[in-house]
Amino acid sequence: MMRRTGGGLLVVVGVALIVAQSVYASDRSGDSFDALVKGLRARYAVQPKSIPLLWMANLCARGVTHGGVRGMRVVEFEDSPKIEDAEGFEELVNSKLGEDWSRVVREWEASGNRSLIYVRAQNKGIEMIVVDLEHGELDLVKMTMNPEQFAKWAKDKGHGVGFQ
Repeated sequence: MMRRTGGGLLVVVGVALIVAQSVYASDRSGDSFDALVKGLRARYAVQPKSIPLLWMANLCARGVTHGGVRGMRVVEFEDSPKIEDAEGFEELVNSKLGEDWSRVVREWEASGNRSLIYVRAQNKGIEMIVVDLEHGELDLVKMTMNPEQFAKWAKDKGHGVGFQ
């Protein structure tokens, strides 16, 4: 009888892990960064590329900034079509990110290059998403910053950067 209970317990734990993983996966799919990637992919018919060995860049960024930057995610769309409708592009980005994101930088160049930077407070940090369209390549970067550590690192490097 002890054997049967142990086997049943193993099945229950296995099912619980599968359910937990499914909930975690569906939680991540609701992430605004993922929604932005999916929206851009659908609207402009481009395939995103993930950056290989990004975990190493994350580790380096975290170490160099003493924990000031962490959790970087980078997605690259190569050979993206020329985006003629700047307002429509920005509207798509805004709608996919949601109201809790604030745009802090909007740069449109005559050459067609576009940069948008959004931030939001998250727990004890600041999340940042950079949307950069340059020379037919669209790059998205998401990272979480510890405001105090990042400001200290920037000051030590001679950059006058800080968050309030």
